[in-house]
Amino acid sequence: MALNRRNGRSLVTFAGFAVPGLLIATTGFLTPLASGSINRGAEQIRLPASDTVSWCPGPLDVAGQAAGTDEEFTTSPVPPTTVQSASVQTSAPDGSRAAAGVRSQALGGQENFTVGSSGGFASGDDSVTEPTLVIGQAESEHPALVSAGQTVQASEGDFAGLAALSCVRPRTQVDFTAGDTSTGVDSRLLIANPSQAPITVAISLTGEMGPITPAGDDTLSLQPGEQRSVVLGALAPEQTVLGVRAEATGGLMAAVLQQTRLDGLTPRGIEYEAPARAAAETAEVPLAVDGRGVVRVTNTGDAATTATIEYIGTEGPVEIERDSAAVPAHATAQIELGEVPAGVVRITAAAPVVAGAEVERDIGDSGSEFALMPAVEPLGAGQLLALPRGPEATLMFGPAAGEVSLAGVREDGTVTDARALGLARDRSSAVRPDELFGEAVVGVVLDSPGGTAVHAAAAAATETGLSGLVIPAAPTGIGYRDIRLHN
Repeated sequence: MALNRRNGRSLVTFAGFAVPGLLIATTGFLTPLASGSINRGAEQIRLPASDTVSWCPGPLDVAGQAAGTDEEFTTSPVPPTTVQSASVQTSAPDGSRAAAGVRSQALGGQENFTVGSSGGFASGDDSVTEPTLVIGQAESEHPALVSAGQTVQASEGDFAGLAALSCVRPRTQVDFTAGDTSTGVDSRLLIANPSQAPITVAISLTGEMGPITPAGDDTLSLQPGEQRSVVLGALAPEQTVLGVRAEATGGLMAAVLQQTRLDGLTPRGIEYEAPARAAAETAEVPLAVDGRGVVRVTNTGDAATTATIEYIGTEGPVEIERDSAAVPAHATAQIELGEVPAGVVRITAAAPVVAGAEVERDIGDSGSEFALMPAVEPLGAGQLLALPRGPEATLMFGPAAGEVSLAGVREDGTVTDARALGLARDRSSAVRPDELFGEAVVGVVLDSPGGTAVHAAAAAATETGLSGLVIPAAPTGIGYRDIRLHN
């Protein structure tokens, strides 16, 4: 095991554990088989486990926010950013168990620390001053169940609030619905190239009436290890509702939408929006906090469609201000929900749509704060969510038949006994990890059997902040895959 830390990072310990019934299953692969249990056919190949890459964008990007204002005006200092990471054991086809190694490095390649394969690992709150990659290093046939999270928080100043983010997996296309370039709102698309080759990223925008032609360059090139910030107000000024799509060619990118809000000198919050689920005719957005709710729906089709909105709380269906909206082709609509409890927004449309939601609430006399959540994929088998330390975390599960299994990750990387959570078809289900496990936990392992189709997400909250958290996808595992050869 190699351990190399800088910037006074916290020491860690390792310990083994066993989680009853936890076995990583991989979408698109057959169930892992014990070594030697059957003979493989000539038309089957074995696929090795892959590393898990998570990108954390680093400190809030605020460059130029005071441009054009009075010379005496300056913004508050940017609050510090920390990154948390965890790795838990998974089962290999031969029956062995191990947690993947973890490497933390700057986006440009400089190493922060490396921890080898172990019985379990959880980092401290590592301070970062630049974009960071957290890589789960798969060993042999053990899927790299590794998750990372980034936290920015401040109790006062222009950037008062909480912005917690489940660090993002690279992909070729991302969609966001929370763009806003109206007065007092700063929306930026942060895009990174974590690959080894140059990429080109094209950006397209949608407003309430249809596509928006960008006022500036809508295509940018990124070299390996480069990160760029796109100020959306420069491409589409004074747009209250703005949908954003970014598409990469030449390789994978990682991207989030960063938003900061001010009402004059009154702070109204900081937040990141993670990429939304790919366009589909149905979407669910879990909101694990209460407040004033808003839904955004982007119609990706060539014809207008109508989106129907339902809200399901922990006590059942909730009455909302509007339950439907017409969405023009290639446009983004905003639907006000009114005051809502924690719950799940369900969107149904006749054409594929991208969806997201927002909850805003007043924070005493210091302004307001907001949380952004995209539509999410259904839970799978073996997913890990790293939790920010300090804020109170809540998990929200949508209506479903069946149950899910939850296990808490302790400070030393070991895992609690798994607990089963029964779900209901007619209501959402909320869980506080610290209450469920009776101890402080720094992560949660979620396991949803194949027959339980449930959407879930989390939120973090403090006295002065709110933030949404997406549960990262399961890692790529081991299995046999049939290969058919034809003349």
